Amino acid sequence: MVAGDSTKLRAQNSKKNNFNPSKLEKHLAYIDAKLDEYTEALSDADGDTKAQAEIEKNIAKHSKQRGKYVRMQIELEASGDTQISTSDPDSRQMITRNNITEVAYNVQTVVDAKHCIPIEYKVTNQNDSKAMGDMVERTTEILESTDFVALYDKGYHTGSEFKTAFDLGVDVLVAIPEVASNAPDIKFNISEFVYNKENDTFTCPAHQILTSNDNWYKKDRGKSINMMKQFKTSQCKECPFRTQCTTPPPKDAS
Repeated sequence: MVAGDSTKLRAQNSKKNNFNPSKLEKHLAYIDAKLDEYTEALSDADGDTKAQAEIEKNIAKHSKQRGKYVRMQIELEASGDTQISTSDPDSRQMITRNNITEVAYNVQTVVDAKHCIPIEYKVTNQNDSKAMGDMVERTTEILESTDFVALYDKGYHTGSEFKTAFDLGVDVLVAIPEVASNAPDIKFNISEFVYNKENDTFTCPAHQILTSNDNWYKKDRGKSINMMKQFKTSQCKECPFRTQCTTPPPKDAS
């Protein structure tokens, strides 16, 4: 058996020097507003040489800063990344503990359970959700074997990573995350819905069939984007178990 986990190592880069598209937009909006103010003030200061010189100095400073943020926007769009750090380029802002975020690196490690020997490590700037498959594969290469069990916590519970381990022929034990929300009656939790792989449907505890339109949608979870499908049935509205299965929307909801 081997066990895998990660530790966050704080980078030299501060939060102040870490940017995402939203933060850049806010900075640019602030600078544009200031430039409008300075332009108007410059017109009002016509004839006041000293005041004009000070205003022009501020315009030059803000214009330079604006150019810097625009270049960052272009760089982000070209890279397809969601963050950019200026003084420690490979670092990323991520949750370290108790929902506290830091600009950091995430070091993945695999350790032998019997002798507590570190087998492999990898310094990354990604969260744990997509890390298990790669670390399991690297471990098979080092051990030159797939005859082991890899133990991970719930942060690694991701379908694509299970598939990688399965394709490699490695058994994994991964803790199951708690559901984000429970049904009013736990007998109607999502864990009680039965999936039929042959026709890609779910059967709910009330024995109704839920189908999808076969389309995949992006769901933004803040630090990552997951792909999901929506399953539903027209029988929900008339179902006698509706109040046990789901909470109705507020009366004033559209």
